[in-house]
Amino acid sequence: MFKWLNDGWCIGTIVSRNTNRRLILDGEFVNFLVKYTCDGPNAPPAEHVLKSSDRLMSIGPIHGARHNQGVLLESRADAVV
Repeated sequence: MFKWLNDGWCIGTIVSRNTNRRLILDGEFVNFLVKYTCDGPNAPPAEHVLKSSDRLMSIGPIHGARHNQGVLLESRADAVV
């Protein structure tokens, strides 16, 4: 789940790790592409700069989370965060 500034929490799935060094977001290298259920089935994946320092370690503190924070709900062997 990821907390957006205007939309709040939304569940997403990491669909790929970005290796294109030309994809930049707010001056940083985009490292993941994520599909969100709130965007609808035909929306393109969102470009993200996901950092472990912005990841909550459990869903307990989600009520006080700031935007651009996320929580990993299910660990998958093919998803690296």
